[in-house]
Amino acid sequence: MADHRFDAEWLSAKLKITYSDDYQTRKMTANIRMRKDSIIWMNVKKMSVEAARIKITPDSIYAIDRLNKEYFVKDLSFLEKEYNIPSRKSGPSNFKVLQEVIFGNPIFFDGSQLKSTINTSFYQLDNENDDFNSQYLVDGISFFLTQMSFQEKHSRQNLKATFERTTEMEEYPNFSYFRNFILFSDNIGNVSVDVKFSKLEINSPKTIRFEIPSHYTKLD
Repeated sequence: MADHRFDAEWLSAKLKITYSDDYQTRKMTANIRMRKDSIIWMNVKKMSVEAARIKITPDSIYAIDRLNKEYFVKDLSFLEKEYNIPSRKSGPSNFKVLQEVIFGNPIFFDGSQLKSTINTSFYQLDNENDDFNSQYLVDGISFFLTQMSFQEKHSRQNLKATFERTTEMEEYPNFSYFRNFILFSDNIGNVSVDVKFSKLEINSPKTIRFEIPSHYTKLD
């Protein structure tokens, strides 16, 4: 599985995103550009109109709301509070976690002791540490990651991520072009996010622009 990790210095792609929770379903498109260990940039569109622009660095998140002419700048730990992501005592930073999710790679935490079993045509890897019970499903032939899930030990919150790949005709066969994320917590209920990647470009440097208009209102 480690040999099949996806890696790139630069990544850019178009996304189709479907977000669903207990109350609504939203569909949107986005462009993403990322430089490894440095910056993640996205613009989100609704009905072909840019609604938001986001820049994430290893320590901060910047977001522009085009529709309401507002913006905010926050420490990256804001994501944990906003989406009720449990804090971790150790392991990769929030930026590293986001980067690995975009690459479609497994996320491990310090002290992981994986136990392997066979689950039909998959290898199942299970791990337990102070914060999470985690599980990974690896294709028994290709050794590509197909699913990973995390259950917080001190609450009912859990996350399951599924990764699907296309045929061998694709230029990057080890990249998962189709993703599904299912999150449950007592605070937000059930959330499902489907993501489809297209027009993937690897190791092609891109210009990243993020300018906050002077007349926009800053949010606390």
